[in-house]
Amino acid sequence: TDTDTDTTSDTNTDVAPNSYEITFTVDGNTYATVTATEGQAWTMPANPEKAGLEFVGWFTDAELKAPFNADSVVNADITVYAKWEEADEF
Repeated sequence: TDTDTDTTSDTNTDVAPNSYEITFTVDGNTYATVTATEGQAWTMPANPEKAGLEFVGWFTDAELKAPFNADSVVNADITVYAKWEEADEF
């Protein structure tokens, strides 16, 4: 007799939600990595700092055209890039 248990049964409804890695990069280096789990809130890392520059935000493309924030849909592993501008001095 076969005593192996069939783990591919269609009656198994406990499917784990998908998790994705968000890699935040600053000047080509990893600044932070966050795991976003489908259907759950996740936290953005603290904004990076650079002398003489102001952090503008995170972007999904190296050309810094497509903004990324905590409301962005994450459905795959992704790398996002920091954008900087010259700091205003008063």
